[in-house]
Formats: sequence, structure tokens, C-alpha cells
Amino acid sequence: MPGIALVQVIPVTGEESVKEAVEVVLLVDLILLDFGNEYLTIKQLGGRVQ
Repeated sequence: MPGIALVQVIPVTGEESVKEAVEVVLLVDLILLDFGNEYLTIKQLGGRVQ
């Protein structure tokens, strides 16, 4: 679709995150690596805002 980009967010948890990025690289326009913690009760996103 024109004007629409597909973004895949990948939580960085270890080597498996690299494998996941390689698997989707040809399927999306952008890969965003997130250093937050998705396993907390309240999900924590990466970045500087906490």
C-alpha cells in the first residue's frame, strides 16, 4: 500500500532476537530493536522515557 510502512518491533533478549530479525528482514520495511522488558507485569519499553 502506498504511504504505509510495515514495522516489526523485536524485543532484544539475546541471540534469538538476531535470528528473529533475520527471519523477517525481507518481509518488513523497518525493524525496530527494543531493549525494554516485555516480561514484566506492566510492559517496559526501551528508550530514555521511563
